[in-house]
Amino acid sequence: MLAPGGRFVLGDVIVPEDPADVVTPIDDGSYDKPDRVDDQLAWLRDVGLEPQVTWLAGDLAVLAADRSV
Repeated sequence: MLAPGGRFVLGDVIVPEDPADVVTPIDDGSYDKPDRVDDQLAWLRDVGLEPQVTWLAGDLAVLAADRSV
């Protein structure tokens, strides 16, 4: 549970728009199943947060999402 005024931060491997940007190795049997940034932003909005991309490079991203007071 995120307190009012709190911030959630996520750093993760993503599915980039350009497949040539995939550089982070993920094993086929790995639990990690990357998603697109726009999907992750939508999920955060769906739970009432105000998300933004704070850093994006290749297939890595950092998202921050604030909960309104």
